[in-house]
Amino acid sequence: MSEELAEKLKSETALTNLDGFDTYTDESEVSEQEDFAPSIRVIQGERINFTKQGTWVGANKQPLPSNLTLLVHEVLRVVQKWGTDGMPAEDPIILGPNEKWPDVDAMNEKCPKSEWRMYFNELIGPYQKQKIVYFWDPTITMKKYTWATSSNSGMACVGDLVEKIKMMRAFKKVKAYPIVTLGSLLWSIGIGTKSPPSSFLIQLWMMRSGPSVP
Repeated sequence: MSEELAEKLKSETALTNLDGFDTYTDESEVSEQEDFAPSIRVIQGERINFTKQGTWVGANKQPLPSNLTLLVHEVLRVVQKWGTDGMPAEDPIILGPNEKWPDVDAMNEKCPKSEWRMYFNELIGPYQKQKIVYFWDPTITMKKYTWATSSNSGMACVGDLVEKIKMMRAFKKVKAYPIVTLGSLLWSIGIGTKSPPSSFLIQLWMMRSGPSVP
């Protein structure tokens, strides 16, 4: 390849990279806040929840479509401090790669009882473990969803899903992401409550390089 042609291709590539999408940001160097507001956005896109009735609902509290398929994009582990009003009291502590959970019970014991709050008829400390799962709608919309969970069943659900992703990546030797549907199962026979599935219902695996695997 001639020097002239190489320089032309380099110039064209540079122009393509300046389309503004890959380098776009809304962040500001100045942050003016009269009252506390978390600077770290844990919830991205639409927040979805799993009700006690065993239904997945969106931000409008309406059930999500039963045929909704979502790509599991990312998972976070955080420790959130809550105020007595049920709102975040400070930025979440985001755990890093391979970082162990801190002793949340000890963190709560150090807090004055005035910071504790009632949660499902139980007085609990302000610090709480949470697992955050980010989804993308892999269709034309590319809409983003966030599911935050702190319940025993939800935490186990996320752990089970992560284990399956690790197994697939180790087996295929490639970065794989599952496309799932949302379901539920009976968590407690005694009281008849439902939980998120022990694993999301995986429909397809998307590979970062190579074909998808059903």
